[in-house]
Amino acid sequence: MKIVGIAAMGLAILFAGCKGNGSQRAELGADTTALGKLERELAALPMDSISYALGYVQGSQLREVEIKISEKPMLHGMRDAMTGKATMTDEQASELLRRYVQLYSRVKSERNLRRSEVWLDSVASVEGMERSGSGLVYKVVEQGVGGSVNDSSYVQVHIAMHDMSGKVLNDTREGEPISFRIDRGLRCWKEGLKYIQEGGKIDLYSPSALAYGPYPANGVEPNSAVRFEIELVKILTEEEYEAAMRQASR
Repeated sequence: MKIVGIAAMGLAILFAGCKGNGSQRAELGADTTALGKLERELAALPMDSISYALGYVQGSQLREVEIKISEKPMLHGMRDAMTGKATMTDEQASELLRRYVQLYSRVKSERNLRRSEVWLDSVASVEGMERSGSGLVYKVVEQGVGGSVNDSSYVQVHIAMHDMSGKVLNDTREGEPISFRIDRGLRCWKEGLKYIQEGGKIDLYSPSALAYGPYPANGVEPNSAVRFEIELVKILTEEEYEAAMRQASR
């Protein structure tokens, strides 16, 4: 588990630093070898800053699961682990954290699902928006004038992805379009691209079931709805698709 791993790494660093700094330098004395130089560089490092950096790394990891830390018990636990006086075993600590993260993830997923339903209902109420039987909310921005896709089409598209807050998570319009076989993309892409023709543009607001589902991906949280702005640049032949894949792999 990420949290346990970071904490274990931090404790190991601090413990090693507390035990080794003074005695090892005393044994080496004024060593002028390469090892002595490394020892002096190590001794010159600001331990207050290193301790702060360790706390920062741990805090950043804990922020991901929004654990509301009780600072005194946490510091107490760190001190006890470093001095061998812990009141928990490694197994007990790992199991407690595992259970917390498991329950937190389930709660967050359910919250995201409910929030997504409200968001999609709100978007669907806007004039000009359509909602399909699958739950996909969309608006055709430009119909296009070229051919139409089918379930086995190869397509070249530009895609801009946004989370529910409007934050841009990815945008191929800043570079080259991407190519894929339509039945190998997300379900919302497959459905949405059928509503436009080559050269067309569509705005999709997808429920999680048609996008990434209960798994976090590309900055999208589990069970979260997501918005895609898609431009169908070109419908490719199989040969054009294979050539585009070779070009992308270079």
